[in-house]
Amino acid sequence: MKRDMKKLRAWQQRSRAPMKRTKLRPVSAKRKAEAPARTRCLAAVRERCGGRCEFPGCHAAMRDGHERLARSQGGSATDAANVIGLCRPHHEWVTQHMNAARTMGLAT
Repeated sequence: MKRDMKKLRAWQQRSRAPMKRTKLRPVSAKRKAEAPARTRCLAAVRERCGGRCEFPGCHAAMRDGHERLARSQGGSATDAANVIGLCRPHHEWVTQHMNAARTMGLAT
């Protein structure tokens, strides 16, 4: 009985200990090489849209670059013609409502 209580107390103390953070995975060589091109692409998009969201009727500041054609479907994240500038709320909306975004021309 005493041994079980010792085990229980030890387990309780361990469970209260702060969690250790795991190290972040290193960035892949492909992603590292793509970063400068993505930065140039976003600068071109920001210049094209005047730093404003390209969602119809929105004039908020552009925060995100959204790829009309996803990378998984053959789109490029570094081609300014494939990227549109959106504010954060509209980027989330486009991501969650892809069919509606397609009819509006914000996605393909």
